Amino acid sequence: MTDPRPIVCRAPYHDHEGRLAVPVDPALTPELLPPPAAAAVLAAVARAADVATLVQLVGADSGLADIALALGGSPLLGTGRRPSSITEVARDLGAPALRDAALVWTVRSIIAAAPAPGFNIKRFLEDATRRASVAFAAARTAGYESPREAFTAGLLQDFGVVAMGLLCPERAGQLDLCQARPIGERVLWERAIFGGAHTEVMASYAPVWHLPPGLAHALGAHHDDVIALPDRRAQRLSELLRLADAVTDLCQVGATEVNLGRARAKLAALRTRRPMTLANLLEEAADTAPALATTLGLPVPPRCTLESLLGAPTRAALRPIQGHGGRSRAVRVGRIQRTEELHREKEHLARELSSRRSHVSLLNRLDTGTGVSSRRELCTILDGLMRQADHPAGPLSVVLVELEDAVEATGDPHGVDALAVLREAAARIREGLRADDVLGRIGSDVPAFGLLLPSCDSADGPSVVARLRDRLNPRPVRLADGREITCAAVFGGTTVPPGGPYSIEDVVAACERAIELAREGGVDVAWCETTEAQVTATGS
Repeated sequence: MTDPRPIVCRAPYHDHEGRLAVPVDPALTPELLPPPAAAAVLAAVARAADVATLVQLVGADSGLADIALALGGSPLLGTGRRPSSITEVARDLGAPALRDAALVWTVRSIIAAAPAPGFNIKRFLEDATRRASVAFAAARTAGYESPREAFTAGLLQDFGVVAMGLLCPERAGQLDLCQARPIGERVLWERAIFGGAHTEVMASYAPVWHLPPGLAHALGAHHDDVIALPDRRAQRLSELLRLADAVTDLCQVGATEVNLGRARAKLAALRTRRPMTLANLLEEAADTAPALATTLGLPVPPRCTLESLLGAPTRAALRPIQGHGGRSRAVRVGRIQRTEELHREKEHLARELSSRRSHVSLLNRLDTGTGVSSRRELCTILDGLMRQADHPAGPLSVVLVELEDAVEATGDPHGVDALAVLREAAARIREGLRADDVLGRIGSDVPAFGLLLPSCDSADGPSVVARLRDRLNPRPVRLADGREITCAAVFGGTTVPPGGPYSIEDVVAACERAIELAREGGVDVAWCETTEAQVTATGS
C-alpha cells in the first residue's frame, strides 16, 4: 500500500532569529550522519544486500562489531548465548539485528563526537535508555513482532533533540528547558525556540539514514494521536512509542495527575496479549533497563517505579497509626500531609504561570509559521532603529519582500505548501543577511516579509536587495508532492533619511509604492524615497 505521507523534510525549520535549524539537504550536515561503517550497513540493509556483504561491513568497525556481538548475545535482545562471529549474529537474528546495532552505534558515536554545549547529554541518554526499555517491555507484553525494534525505536525517539542542539549550538542550553516540559508542551516549546520539533527533525534525516518506511513513520508520528499510519506494524510501533513517551514523562517531568492520566490512557489504548498495569510496566522496565543499557554501553538510568514516583513515605504517613489515639493521630497526619501537598501544588502553579508568561512573550515575538520575527516584533525593532536613525550613526533602509506570485502558484495560498514556500524564502534571504539585519513576516495571512537594513543607504540598498533576489530565483522550492515552485519575489525598498519627521506608516507607504512601481515597470526590485511626495523610484 502506498503511504500518502512521505517522510521528507517539506521545508527547513528556523530558530526565532531566522537561523537554519534543519538543513534543506541533511547530507550536508556531516556531524549528524552515521559513521562510515554504520552508514554502509544501513544502506546495505535498505538494499537487501546478502549476508556476506553485511558481515564484512559490520566487521570494518571494531566498535560496531562489538555492539553487534553484544546484541546477539543479549538474553533480552538476542539469543542469550555469546555468538562466536558476526556471521552467527546475522544467521540467528537476520539483517534487522545488524541494522539495529548500526543505529545504536550511530547514536553513541554522534553524541560522543559532537556533544551539544550546555545540554545535559548524560541525563538525555538516561531518559532515552529508560524510554527504550519501556518500549521494549511494552512490546513484549503486547506481543509486538520485534521487541528489539521497539527498543531501537525508543532509543531514536528523541534523538532529534540532540540534532537540534548540534544544528543550533547557540540554543542548545535551552534543550533542558524543553525536556522538562510535559509531552504536549515540549513540542510547542521546541517549535518556538528552534522553529521545529524533534519529530520533524528526525523525519528529515530518516531517508539519509536509510531507515525503513515503517520505522521512519513511527518516529515521525509518535507525538500525533490522530495520524493513522497505513502500515499495521508501523501503527503499532507508533502506539508503543507514544506509551513509552507518556510513561517516561512520569520519571522525567513528574507523576502529576495529568501525566498519570495520559500514561494510563496510552496503556489502555494499547492492545496486549496479557493484562498490563502501569505499575507492572514501570517495574518491568526498571528491571530490564540495567541489562539492556550495559549490553549496549549506554548509561543505566536511575530506577523508577510507580511506588517511588507516588512516594511510599507519603502513603505510609496516611495509614492509621496503631495504639492510643491512633485514629485521631492518623487524621492529623493526613491533614498535615494534605497541607504540604497544597503548598507544593501552589509552588508548582506559580512556576507554571511564570513559564507560560515567558512562553507567551516568546510567541509574541515570533511568527510560528516561518520562525522569523513577528509583525509586532518587526515594528518594535523598526521604531527603535528609526529613533537611532535620527543620529549621525548611519541611515536605515527598509524593504518589503512580496511573494504573492510564488504562493499563488501552490494552488492553496493559505495551505501547507504555501507555508513551505515562505519558509524556504525566509531561509534563503536569511543566508544573505548581516548579523544586524532583521527579517520578519508582515502577517500570518500575508505572503510578504519585511527587511530592516541598518547602516544601509539608498546607494547600497538596491544592490543589496538585488543580491538577495538572486538567492531566491535560481532554485525552485520542491514541495512534498514533488512539484517545484519558482521562488519569485518583488522587492520594494526605501531609505529613512536621518533626522526626518517620518513615521512607520510613511516608511511602509514608501515600500508599498516601490512595489507598485516595480510591478508597473515589469521589474522585481524598486526603490522609493521616503518623502511626502514618495514618487522617486529606481528599478532593476
